[in-house]
Amino acid sequence: QGQFQQTTTSATNGTYSFAGLQKNGSYAVCFDPSHVTSAPTGGYVGACSTFRTVGSSTTSVTTVNQTLALGGSVSGTVTGTSSSSGVAGVNVYAYDLSNHAIATALGYATTSSTGTYTKTGLPSGGAGYGLCFDASSATGASVGGYLSQCYNGVNWPEQTYVAGTPNKIAITNGSQTSGVNVSLTEAGAVSGKVTDATSGAGLAGVNEIGRA
Repeated sequence: QGQFQQTTTSATNGTYSFAGLQKNGSYAVCFDPSHVTSAPTGGYVGACSTFRTVGSSTTSVTTVNQTLALGGSVSGTVTGTSSSSGVAGVNVYAYDLSNHAIATALGYATTSSTGTYTKTGLPSGGAGYGLCFDASSATGASVGGYLSQCYNGVNWPEQTYVAGTPNKIAITNGSQTSGVNVSLTEAGAVSGKVTDATSGAGLAGVNEIGRA
């Protein structure tokens, strides 16, 4: 799997280059198309090259080209259960039901200020996808925040999502599956103040740990 070395962005004609790599070192290049310009509906599926050895010559450059396949996309809106207002800042993870693991290699989408999201770059086929909605950084009408959950009432954590569930979402390359909406349950909150027992002054830097 290797260690991260550096990053760059392809030019308008698709070319890219890395410099400053150790000669005779072995490197792979991973291609993240989540921010590609003028992407088709569904976006592209990310990929990584095989490991290649960078030559020792001062005049040669190792060439690593990559062709990215078309992907499919899924979109929808996230709201609160007691409000029709959109919930912003929710991270939407695609969950590959064929291997019971969040497809982090495919990235994630974040809901907009109106609660809408679009997750692109998902390859079609397999057992389909589930979606899990991480509300830990969400902002909305609820002062207590929101509870994270997966699509269509599947509980968080996502490990409860099992292959063969009727809640799976089919993906087709080059097209978008829309209307995958979810309502997040409003959560409760606790707040207070920590003070010095003698002076009554507020104490900064105290870690609060909630227990249930």
